[in-house]
Amino acid sequence: KLADDIIDWPRSLFASSHGLLWAAGSHRDRAAIGVFDGEAWTRYEHPEFALYIELGVLEAEDGTLWFGAMGNRLGSSLDVGGALQYEVTPAGKVQLLTHHASRLIPYTVARFAQTRADALWLGASAIHQYELESEELRAVPDLPSVHTHDMVVDQERRLWVAKGLFGVYRQEDGHWRKFSDEDGLAGKLVVDLLVLRDGTLLAADEAGISRFDGEGWTGGVFGPDFGMSSRSGGLRESADGAIWFNFSNKDARSPLVTMNLDSEKSFLTTRYLADSLAPNTRVEQHLELVDSAGNLFVSWSGNDPWGNTQANKLQYSWRVDQEPWAPFSYASGKTFLNLSSGRHTLEVRARDRDFNVDPTPALSSFTVELPIWRRAWFIGMILMMVVSTAFFLWTLIYIHEKRLKDRARHLVEIDQIKTGFFTNISHELRTPLTLISRPLERLLESERDEGKREMLTMALRNSNRVWGLATQLLDFRKLEQGKMRIDVAEGDIAGCVREVMEGLRPAALSKQMDCSLESEEELHGWFDAEKLRKIAQNLINNAIKYTPSKGRVRVVMKKTTDEGGREALLLTVEDTGPGIEPVHQQRVFDRFYRVPEKSIVDGSGIGLNLTKELVELMGGTIWAESPIHPDNENPGSRFSVLLPIDRDEASERIARNEHEK
Repeated sequence: KLADDIIDWPRSLFASSHGLLWAAGSHRDRAAIGVFDGEAWTRYEHPEFALYIELGVLEAEDGTLWFGAMGNRLGSSLDVGGALQYEVTPAGKVQLLTHHASRLIPYTVARFAQTRADALWLGASAIHQYELESEELRAVPDLPSVHTHDMVVDQERRLWVAKGLFGVYRQEDGHWRKFSDEDGLAGKLVVDLLVLRDGTLLAADEAGISRFDGEGWTGGVFGPDFGMSSRSGGLRESADGAIWFNFSNKDARSPLVTMNLDSEKSFLTTRYLADSLAPNTRVEQHLELVDSAGNLFVSWSGNDPWGNTQANKLQYSWRVDQEPWAPFSYASGKTFLNLSSGRHTLEVRARDRDFNVDPTPALSSFTVELPIWRRAWFIGMILMMVVSTAFFLWTLIYIHEKRLKDRARHLVEIDQIKTGFFTNISHELRTPLTLISRPLERLLESERDEGKREMLTMALRNSNRVWGLATQLLDFRKLEQGKMRIDVAEGDIAGCVREVMEGLRPAALSKQMDCSLESEEELHGWFDAEKLRKIAQNLINNAIKYTPSKGRVRVVMKKTTDEGGREALLLTVEDTGPGIEPVHQQRVFDRFYRVPEKSIVDGSGIGLNLTKELVELMGGTIWAESPIHPDNENPGSRFSVLLPIDRDEASERIARNEHEK
C-alpha cells in the first residue's frame, strides 16, 4: 500500500544479490524507486531525473544498481535523464552513488547489459557502450536506430539485442549477426529475451515463443496463445526451472489474454514447468537395398510420452555413418542423394518443445549397390580388354621397332659396303694415279706450247682431284676403325691456312673470284696441322666450287673462347653462292648427301661429312648458316668451325691418344 512507502506506479521488480527487492517506476508522475529489505519499503523519489523508470534496471558486476530514465525530456538541461547508479553499503544502507546525466549518456535508457566489468551497454533507439572509468561513450553504428526492446548476455558473454521489427542481433567477433523470421523466429516484433539456465535462449514476439539451441531458432514452441506484442509482457525463469509468462491486457493479439482478461483484470501470468521425459523416435519406411545411383527417401516419426508436445511440433535431427548431426527441423523425412556404395547406418532423434532429446536414436541400415563399373565381372572384363589391347599394341610396337632396327642395320651395312667399296677402289687408284701424275708434271714443266700446257694442266688437276677423293675415303676408313689419331703441336695457325689458300688460288683465279683471308699475321695455338689443312681445304674448296664466276669467298680467323672458357679458334668461310635451303642445312654434313636442286657442279657428298668428323675428333663444333646476303639470286652460305687451341686441352688430347694406343 502507499502508506507503506511503496511507489504509486511500479513498472518493474528486481531482486538483487544483496537480498533486496527493488521496484522501479514513478511516484506522483515522477521517477521513483522502492526498496524492500524483507520488513519494510523505502521510497527514493527523483522528480528532477525523469518522468519514470521502466525496464532499464541492472545489477552491475561491482554490485551497484543502475536505473535508466524514460519518458519525455524534463526541460532542456543536460543535468537531467541518463542513469542513476545506486550502491548498497556493507552496512546494508541504500544510497545514490552517481547520477550519470544526459551530458554524458543518452537521455533515455530502456535497457542495460554488461559483457565486461569496466563498461556497460546502454540501449534505447541506438546502442551505446559506456566506459565506466573514462566516461567515454561510443555508439554502435551497425544496428538500426529503432527502439531497443531488450538486451541480454548469454553464458558465453555475448550480447543479444531485440530491435523493433528488425528481429534479434547477436554480437560476434567484429560484427553483429541478425536473426529474423527467415531464420526460424516465430515473428518479427521481438519484445523480450530470456537466457535459460541450460544455456538456451527464449524470444517472445507477437506470433509466439521461439527458442535458440546454440545453432538455430525454433519458432512457436508454445503455440500462438503465447504471443506478446507489448512491452508490458515478459519472460522470467524461477529457481525451480519454471518459466513464467507475464501478459497484460495490451497484448490484444494473444488469444490466451483475450479469453482470460476482462476490463477488471490488467495482467495474466502463466507458469510453465517443463517435463524431463524425452520423446521416442522411429523410422517409418525405406529401402533395404538401394541402386547404385545412391538416391533414397527415408521417413520418420515420434511421439511425446505425456502428449505435451504434439506430434507435428516434434523436431528431428539425423546423421549418417557417425557424421555430425544435422540441425533440428520439423521435417519428417529426408531424400538422400548420391550416397556412396556400401553399407550405411542412419540415426534419427526427436526433440520436444522442452528440448528434451531422444537419448536412443532410431537406427536403420541399408546397402547401396556397387556401380556396374565396380563390380567383379565388369572389372574382370575390362582387365581382359586392357591386357588384350596392351598385348596387341606391344606386338605392333615390337614389329615396328624390329623393322626400324633391321632398316637401320641394313642402311649401316650399305654404308659400310659403299665406304669399303670406295676405300678398296681408292687403294687401287692411288698407284696408277701416282704413275699418271708424275709424267704429267714432267711434261708440264718441259712443254712450251700454251695449248698443250692447258690440256696437261686440266689432266693433272683432275688427276689430283681423284687423288684427293681417294684420300678422303681412306680417311673415312681410318675414322670408322678408330685408327686416326690427333697429332697436336704449337704453331702458326694463320700460316697453315694461308698455305691451303695458296694451293687453291689457281682454282679461284680460273673463275675470276675474289678469295681473301682476314686474320692476324701470326695466330699461334696448339692444333693438328694436317687435319686443320684438310678442314680448311674442304670448306674453302667447296666455297670456290659452288660460287659462280666473279663471285667472292671470304675466310676469317680469330681467337675466342668456347663455352668452357678455353682458348679457341673461330674459322668462318663465307661465299656468294646459291645458298642452302633450311630443310637441307642439317643434312649437308651427312655422308654422301648432296643438295640436288642447288647442284651446279659434280661432287661425291663426302667432303663436309669428313670435315665434321675431323672437327669433332679435335673436340670442336661446326655449323652452317644460309642465307647470309640479301641477294635473292646468290644469298650465299657461311660455314663456321670452333676448335679448341688451348695448351691444357691439347695435353688432354695427347694423353687420350697415348692411352688409346
